[in-house]
Amino acid sequence: MLSASTVSSRYVVVFEGDSSHKVDLPDNGQATIGRGDTCEVRLKDGTASRLHARIEADPNGVRLLDLGSANGTLVNGEKLTGATPLQTGDVLTIAGATLVLHAPPRRFPNDPMHDGPSFRRRLDEELERALRYGRPLSVCALVIEPPPERALLNSTLYRCFRRTDFAAWLSSTELMCALPEADENGGRDHARRVLAALPGVPVRAGLAFSPGDGIDLETLLLSALGAARHVDPREVGEARVAFKQLVVDENIVFVADPAMLRLYDLMERIAGTERPVLICGEPGTGKETASSTIHHWAGRALERLVTVKCGSLPDDMEEAELFGYEKSAFTGRAASGPGVLESTSGGTVFLDDVDQLSPQVQGKLLEAINTQTVLRVGDTFRRPVDVRILCGTNKDLEAEVKAGRFRGDLFAKLSEAMLWFPPLRDRPREVPLLARAFLKEASEKNRHPLTFSDSALRKLQEHKWPGNVFELREVIDAVSLAVKGDVVEAAHLAAVMIGNAQ
Repeated sequence: MLSASTVSSRYVVVFEGDSSHKVDLPDNGQATIGRGDTCEVRLKDGTASRLHARIEADPNGVRLLDLGSANGTLVNGEKLTGATPLQTGDVLTIAGATLVLHAPPRRFPNDPMHDGPSFRRRLDEELERALRYGRPLSVCALVIEPPPERALLNSTLYRCFRRTDFAAWLSSTELMCALPEADENGGRDHARRVLAALPGVPVRAGLAFSPGDGIDLETLLLSALGAARHVDPREVGEARVAFKQLVVDENIVFVADPAMLRLYDLMERIAGTERPVLICGEPGTGKETASSTIHHWAGRALERLVTVKCGSLPDDMEEAELFGYEKSAFTGRAASGPGVLESTSGGTVFLDDVDQLSPQVQGKLLEAINTQTVLRVGDTFRRPVDVRILCGTNKDLEAEVKAGRFRGDLFAKLSEAMLWFPPLRDRPREVPLLARAFLKEASEKNRHPLTFSDSALRKLQEHKWPGNVFELREVIDAVSLAVKGDVVEAAHLAAVMIGNAQ
């Protein structure tokens, strides 16, 4: 598990088939993508070229270059031509694989830049000033599809801008507008002026506000774009409501990050199969919620979902707990007994911390998955079971296999459908959304309405959340009980976070 002080690195989340996984990128260097054995990002799809594309990274940013592939490369749905700068949240499509980029925001040097980088540099400066002096800042994203005639549109939109505003086209369909000193009302006024200036044009507008929707450049841009794509043409969306809300049993799941949106789409697809699923990620990222989601989406909601903490099973009893026992094997037992897999037949078993199981039990688990039968301890008769097996881990199981601590054949079976959950610190757009949702839930439970101040929202987004979503919920629950007024301030959060850390 990464510590709170760990700095997020650049990486891509690769979605291919029924699995997702993370591939780290260099801070300064190159990474090739393709089917070839030498590729840092290896793809399985046969329609991908052996050397399909190359990611180039340096302190100034990340670029993508197609290496003359047979079927081309798409960035955010547009075919790649030449070396193209990439930003956090960009979606790369290569054959049947989808890659979502995570690249921490960086300071830009004072070198001459093209329109896109220059816009980001100035917005970064304006954002720093706004946060330092507690001033408002809004970002408005305009999405126009099909691509418009840019020169004509620019001249039409010119009268919508104030002298302090600035903008840049990030793609043929996406125009970003930065609005310094514009609060939420000012941002909405700007969006309405744009719609009025473009009658009949199928433009979608999305708004994000600092600090409520983000305190860094990339989060604000991503939030505004997400808000624009969340609404119909000729409408204005706002980032704080532009997320996917899923109701799973009695739980509500909020999803806004691009990788998380695709992760839940992948979960919905593999839920309909009967194959086992390996759910990876740091503690608190949502693995247990994912197991519940797959269980309900798989149509087993009327049956049991049993979670087993493998690390908590006694060493001398883990086999019997999972597979059952016969009286002859355990003297003093009143009778034979089924294990968890047998007694949950028809339902789902989630084996959290599966890496903690002994090699012998790992072997029996693989046999149970392959045969859909279990063999009780001390018995010779295999019993059929109908159980969906999900496994969770916060370890790198591939590294555990190489170190001899986890069976390679079991890992190969489980990784056929693998889900990797990014840590919350790499999903900054979701922090204010989740925090507001948790605060509303706690307020209703305690019958004490509460809201966040701007300073509190900034405090939440500055924190690294080593305990991920679990820690965030604990902090919000605690602060909802501690605050006597109706506004949660940064000082309230600081006190609770210190107590929570202890």
